[in-house]
Amino acid sequence: MNMLRRRPKKARRVDVVRCAGHKAYVRDNFLCIVPGCNRTPIQAMHIERAMDNAMSRKPSDDRVLPGCSFHHTDDGKAYHRIGREAFAKLHGLDLERLIEEINRNSGPLSRYRAKEQQP
Repeated sequence: MNMLRRRPKKARRVDVVRCAGHKAYVRDNFLCIVPGCNRTPIQAMHIERAMDNAMSRKPSDDRVLPGCSFHHTDDGKAYHRIGREAFAKLHGLDLERLIEEINRNSGPLSRYRAKEQQP
């Protein structure tokens, strides 16, 4: 008799998009969002909302923007070091507008959402 029991799976959050295709689309088709930056490779930067940060949750994949590792995590003024508002202000970016624009043109995200709508 097997005495080991599996840990119960956590309930899946229904408000979260996990779409590897969309992240690949962002990484493969755009330069870093910081004006004048041409560094590569590009990473998919998950942009937090206030509620994501407060709950210590990773943001949804439909909230990613392209960024080089320097501006994403490495620099002293990188997104993950200074936070969303300070990063946007420092670089003169409207992060919500950029997210909407990229999401509107993402084929993988459109297919993901259509699949999720099916019964």
